Amino acid sequence: MIEFTKTPKTFSYKGQTYSFCISLGYAEYPNNAIERSQLMRCADAALYEVKLHGKNGCKAYKEGLQSGVRKQLGFVLNDISENLPGAFIIYRADKEDDEIFYANKEFLDMAGYENLDAFFNGTKKSFRNLIREDQQKAVEASIWNQIESGSKNDYIHYQLRKQDGTYIPVLDQGRIVESERFGRVFYVLFMDWQAMQSHYSEKFNAKDVR
Repeated sequence: MIEFTKTPKTFSYKGQTYSFCISLGYAEYPNNAIERSQLMRCADAALYEVKLHGKNGCKAYKEGLQSGVRKQLGFVLNDISENLPGAFIIYRADKEDDEIFYANKEFLDMAGYENLDAFFNGTKKSFRNLIREDQQKAVEASIWNQIESGSKNDYIHYQLRKQDGTYIPVLDQGRIVESERFGRVFYVLFMDWQAMQSHYSEKFNAKDVR
C-alpha cells in the first residue's frame, strides 16, 4: 500500500491533466480493536497522522495515536477567512485570465456587495475590474514588475471600485503561491487607506498629548 500511495497519479478533464495524491490509514482487527466503531476511530487516527505530516502516504494505527489530531486539520477556508483581521481575496495570477476565486465577508462589506454571487457578477470575476479604470495598467504593471524581479508581491496603493461605482483608496498586500489545482494564485489582504490613516494619526496624536 505504501508503494501505491507514493506512485504518481493523474486524471484528465477537458483536455487537461491534473495530479492528485492519496492518503491511507488503517487499523487491524482484532489487534487494534474488536468493535467496528473503535476500529474506525483507530483507522481515522492513522489517516490524519499521515495528513498532518504531508499527505500522500500510508500508515498503520499504533498505540498512542490520537484521533484528536483531526482537530489540527479541521479548519476549512471559510472558517479561517471569515476571522481574518482584514478584507481578503484569492485570484489567479495570470496576466490574461485573472479570475477571482474567493472573497471573504469583510471584503464584500468593504466593496459594498451583498454576497459572493453578487460580487462575481459585478466584477465578472476579474481582479482588473476592481481597480479604477485609469489605474488598471499601472497597478497591474507594478504587480508583475515586483513578481518578475523576484518579489512575492509588495504593497500596492490604488482606488478600489465598489459595487455602486464609487471608489475607496486601499492598500493591498499580496503573495503569489503555487496551487496544485489552479497553478499560480494571489492571496491578497486589503486595508482601507483612509481608515488606516485616521486611526494611526489619532493614535500618534494621543501619544503626543501624553
